[in-house]
Parts: sequence; structure tokens; C-alpha cells
Amino acid sequence: MEIIDKLVAICFSFGILFQAVVVRRLVGTWLFPATLFSLFWFFATIVPLAFLFLVPVSPLAMIYIFCACILFSCTALPFHWRAAFLKNSLLGPTENYGSPFMVRSFYLFSAGAVVTLIISIGEQGFSLTDILLNFLAVANQYMAKRYSDELSTSIFSQLSFVLMYPAAIFGGLVFDEAKSGRKKLLYMALVLMPSLLALLVQGAKGNLFLVLAFFWGAILMGKLNKGERTLFREINWVKTSIYLFAVFVMLIMSFLSRGLFEETDNNVIVNGLIRYFASYTSAHLYAFSDWFSYYVGAGSVMNYDLDGEANGFYTFMSAFKLAGSQKETVPGVYGEYFYYGEFITSNIYTWFRGLITDFGLSGAAVFMCVFGAISHLMFFGGLVLKNRVIPHTFFIHFIGFVYTTYIISLLIWNSVYTSFIIVAVVLIVNRWLNGNRHFASLPQPAV
Repeated sequence: MEIIDKLVAICFSFGILFQAVVVRRLVGTWLFPATLFSLFWFFATIVPLAFLFLVPVSPLAMIYIFCACILFSCTALPFHWRAAFLKNSLLGPTENYGSPFMVRSFYLFSAGAVVTLIISIGEQGFSLTDILLNFLAVANQYMAKRYSDELSTSIFSQLSFVLMYPAAIFGGLVFDEAKSGRKKLLYMALVLMPSLLALLVQGAKGNLFLVLAFFWGAILMGKLNKGERTLFREINWVKTSIYLFAVFVMLIMSFLSRGLFEETDNNVIVNGLIRYFASYTSAHLYAFSDWFSYYVGAGSVMNYDLDGEANGFYTFMSAFKLAGSQKETVPGVYGEYFYYGEFITSNIYTWFRGLITDFGLSGAAVFMCVFGAISHLMFFGGLVLKNRVIPHTFFIHFIGFVYTTYIISLLIWNSVYTSFIIVAVVLIVNRWLNGNRHFASLPQPAV
């Protein structure tokens, strides 16, 4: 029976891919909210289903995810996309993302993110010398302080992450305009520096990939501004492999910092690394599946706390807290840890758990339609408007939002709202400094 359930779940995962292909055929590009959302959730479901094939999954949970993707995609139907893309090609580039002001803004925010992060680490009692000479021990102590709630908070710890996201976005915009390979390498290094430091010392793994999502979203936005519709340009597989290997090594170091570097038994180290990789790449689907089965009364491995008075809290947590909500959550948002076998341990339940908890099954369906309609309306505006600052800012943060949906709602963090405002303001100033004009017929400045 479990094998049948798994095969049904795999069929619905490929169903998500199929509807993404259908949308792509209708609009003529993969670079589109509906296709990007569905492509992400195809990979976010097929990887766990294939990688941990023997772990049971509820087909009901997969059917729900499939329906959510369908609802999001259907909101693109009222728009006349071919006419919008035609107008976009006639308008040409309206924003100059390679301007000296954008480059200087990138340098400023990137430096600010690194400096504030180093200061915030120093406030926990660690010096730069400690980090350079024995960062694994520092990271282990930092993680111990985090889990024992001994970390002190300050304006610098908050600023480090607030500045990190705009820095990644501005880096992606100037990276796409850069002509020199050395410049591109420099920009990428500056984008990754603060998030890699946070990864190695603070164990902030998700933050690195969110930074990469914003960076990639900015690159996609730069391509759209120039009328390009391809999701990827020609890929240099050698460089890409080197970058992926470097990130892989950094992740291993981060996992080792969780006490594994002190182990002398190689089997314990290997099993620990496998457990971390399996949990972070695949546990989200199985945890949500078990929670969803409990929610609909279909039976589950664990019992869960069904909060019936959330009313949007788990989707818009930071806004609720700003409004004075006293509702408390444990570190990681959900206190239940889903366990299965030796290699899955996680309290990541995808953003769908919060969405359903907040609005119920029918309310979550309405939310998907509203979210989809806003996303496609903004994308449409980014194609046909002459002033595209707000649509472009939205699209870049939409990419980050899509990435975090396998974990939780991106809107639970204040830093995201701040990032949106900062990026919009900087792009407005950039537009004003460049005379609010079209750039299709103007020579591009050297970057």
C-alpha cells in the first residue's frame, strides 16, 4: 500500500511539471511566475520522493500541493501575455541597472552587511582572530548559545541580515550588466561573503540560499528589463561545477560545526552528515505529509497542535508582531519534530502548514488565487509600464518567496519588508539620477 501511495505521489509531482510545461507553451517562456512556482515545487517534491523512496507519504498531501500550483497558475489566464511581451520588446530597457550609482550602492550595502555581521559576532564574545584560527569551534559554541537562548541581540545583528538581502539584489543587477569576467567574479564574491560568514559561524544555512535566490531573481529581472525571455543563458558547466562544489564544502563545514568535528568515529561523522543532508533536502515533504494527514483525520505518525486561532499569524508573523501580537512561537516556529527512521529529523513543514492553519483549506485556496493574481499583475506591469520599479522589486522578492515556501512563509521576517522598501527606494533614486528615460538607444556605461 505504501508503494502505491508513493507512486501516486510521484504521478502528481510530475503533474505539477506538466502544468508548468502547459503554461510555458501558452506564454512562450519559462521566465514567468506560474512556471517558476510550479518548477520549484516539482523539484521540491520529486527530490524527496525519489531520494527517500522508502519513506511513506500521503498522496492527499501531494494532491493538495498539486491543486495549490494549479490555482496559482490559473490566475495568469485573464492577461493577454503575447501582447504584453510585444509591448515590452517595443519599449526596450527602461531601467539602467548598470549605472555607477547602482554599483556604488552595491558596494555600500555589501560592506555594511559584512561589517555589521562581524560586529554582531564580536558582541557574542568572539573575536575576528578566533574566527580565522578556529572557526569550527567558534561555530559550535555559537550554535550552543543559540539553542540555549544565550545570544544577545542588538541593532548590528539585525542590520547584518537587513543589509544582506538588498546587497544580493543590487549585486545581481550589476552582475548582469557587467562585461568583464573579473568584475562578475568580484561581484559574486561580495554577494556571497556575508552569507558565507553567517553560514560558517552562525550556522545560517537557509540564509545563504535565500541570498542566492535574491541574487538570481535580480539577474532574471535584469534580463527581463532587456527583453530577454530565457531562464538560463549558455551555462559554463566547469565554472558552475566549481561554484556548486564550493557551496557543498561550505555546507559540510557548517554541518561539522554542530559537534561532528569533535567526533573521532568516521561512521558517526558520515551518518551525521547523511542525516543533515537528508533532513534539509527531503524532510519538508514528509513532515508536511504527516501533518496534513493528521489535519484531515487520515491518520499520522505523530500528533500535532492544531492552532485554530491563527488568522494569518503564521503567514504574516512579522506584521502581527509589529501590530502588537503577544503570540509566542518556539525557535523554528513549530515545536513538533517529525522523525522517521535514522536519517529524518525536522520541524520544517513547508509554508502550506501555516497557510492552512491560518485560513483553513478553503481559505488557503482563496489565498493562492489572490497571491497568484497579484504576482501575475505585477509581472504584467513589469512588461508594459514605462516605470517598472515596483513590479521589478516585487518580482525579485517573489523569487525569494518561492524559494522559502518549502520551509515557511518569507513574510514572517521583518527584514524582507525592509529589503523591499530599500530596494524600491534605491531603484527610484537610480531612475531619477538617470533622467527617467529609455536606455535602448543609449550607450551603456562601463561596469
